[in-house]
Amino acid sequence: MGSGAVFLWWRTPPRQPHSIKSNLGYIIDKANKIKITHLLYMDDIKLFAPDRQQLEHLLKLTEKFSADIYMTFGTDKCKINCILKGKHTHTEPLNLELQEGTIDSMQAKDTYKYLGYIQNTAIDHKEIKNTLKIKYKQRLNKILKTQLSGRNKIKAVNTYAIPILTYSFGIIRWSDTDLEALNTATRTACYKHNIHHIHSAVERFTIKRKQGGRGFIDIKNLHYTQIDNLRKYFKTKANTSPLHKAIVSLPHSGTPLQFNNDQFDPQNKIIKIDNKIEKWKSKALHENDSVKLYWDRDIVTDRTILSNRPDMTLTIKSEKTTYLIDVAVPNTNNLKQKHTEKIQKYIPLADEIKQMWHQNTQPNG
Repeated sequence: MGSGAVFLWWRTPPRQPHSIKSNLGYIIDKANKIKITHLLYMDDIKLFAPDRQQLEHLLKLTEKFSADIYMTFGTDKCKINCILKGKHTHTEPLNLELQEGTIDSMQAKDTYKYLGYIQNTAIDHKEIKNTLKIKYKQRLNKILKTQLSGRNKIKAVNTYAIPILTYSFGIIRWSDTDLEALNTATRTACYKHNIHHIHSAVERFTIKRKQGGRGFIDIKNLHYTQIDNLRKYFKTKANTSPLHKAIVSLPHSGTPLQFNNDQFDPQNKIIKIDNKIEKWKSKALHENDSVKLYWDRDIVTDRTILSNRPDMTLTIKSEKTTYLIDVAVPNTNNLKQKHTEKIQKYIPLADEIKQMWHQNTQPNG
């Protein structure tokens, strides 16, 4: 059939056919004559052949293995997909000689599920991403509605909801925009269920709890970590496996692994925890329901005030009290002088804050 490929897909397969002859299978690397005959995972299997004759041969060979363990094909779940030059072509139903039943051919718009993903001539990345997003958000909201403690809710999200997405990393094409949107959706759901304050720092959300963060997994970092691990695995196996070597050498413009893109390094996309902590600590504003803290920030006033940037500005919301804090390390002999100097320096700013923010008092220290 020229450059076409015929493969059979079915469920509940027999044992793996280890003794398939070397002259069978679909060639994926003509230069090195690398062939692939089947893909088998748990109870899902595909058979690959360059023409109908070889496919029938593989079916008979596989059937012998089925007979050893008294397992049938289940022809109602088997399909034939004939692909010629990347496009689906129709083929007549395949009649099995050694087993009752007929295996029907797939139509152009028919799809099948293999390893959890809807496929035909290729994987529909857009549809799969939409499905995964819906399932992820369903699990996320289901967890957040429970009466679990905050710590256990976060642990449940990391171990029950996020793995839905993890399984697709390295297979489905996720853009940075998609990944950031998933992180945003997680934060938004937490705001809605009072798990995380809406004004809290974004960086803190994915910092470990023992380091002062909330402990959620960063989906974008997880994605690129998975990509990096898969790239390393394939490149390592390519040193000893002709099949992996052929896969790595093929053009992979449509896969997230991008083996032949020398400029692509997943490590450059991963934001280190130390960088997140540093950025979080450098935030000028920290706020919760009780207090508001400005760090090394200009206070905007209605009139010009020269000394409008104390080291810290702490507002106690319930008391309507603001503290202007300026740090100094004077010598012992001029300690009192420096204290008086700081008090006098910020009196104009304190008066202005009292009027603008409707504060009661502005102690200085």
